[in-house]
Amino acid sequence: WCISAHEEGTNLIVDGPYQGRTLKDLWDNNHELFKTKTKRFPWIIGLVAPDDDLSVQVHPDEAYTRKHNLVDSGKNEGWYFFKTKEDASIVYGHTAKTFDEFKQMVEEDKWDQLLGHLPVHDDDFIYIPAKTIHAMGKGVIVYEIQQNSNLTYRLFDYHRKDKNGNERQLHLQESFDNINVPYEREEVKEEVIYQNGQKIRTLVSCPSFELTLVDVKEKVEYE
Repeated sequence: WCISAHEEGTNLIVDGPYQGRTLKDLWDNNHELFKTKTKRFPWIIGLVAPDDDLSVQVHPDEAYTRKHNLVDSGKNEGWYFFKTKEDASIVYGHTAKTFDEFKQMVEEDKWDQLLGHLPVHDDDFIYIPAKTIHAMGKGVIVYEIQQNSNLTYRLFDYHRKDKNGNERQLHLQESFDNINVPYEREEVKEEVIYQNGQKIRTLVSCPSFELTLVDVKEKVEYE
């Protein structure tokens, strides 16, 4: 996590007047510095470069976290792909038409039939709203923005085992409670403007975050 004020991992201030304190400490005790009325630090930003396929996951939405009185919020996230290997892809969505069909395919280990896959390339952006099944594949470098939440439910981990022969813990019931069936991709429309000769792309604008890419050729003032 490159920018985080989450309880499970927050940044350390390395210089300046707040050196030695954490971003979470500043948020909790010097909230005026952030010039926002948001009660919770809004997001986590990370860089991800997996050297193996990551587990298949789903995140809850706000309604689920409120219903179950969870400490963290729901989690929408977005991935901007800096670099991708040839033929890179991610797990994205699923093929089941009903919940019974989804559950049966999970129980029968029919993952190749169940999981959707999406090819990705350099400079792609993928929006992953809560309740969307997803997994990052190896061979990519990704800028990740997500709501300030660490709630992740693991649906499948390719039956990989640790040195003791144990598979990783799964969260099947929580995953079942948080999938959309049938799956319909939520499209986001990229918006492009030109300002002082610079190309400015808004990759996503949703209630959770807005992500803008500024293509700087020489010098630009951007507010």
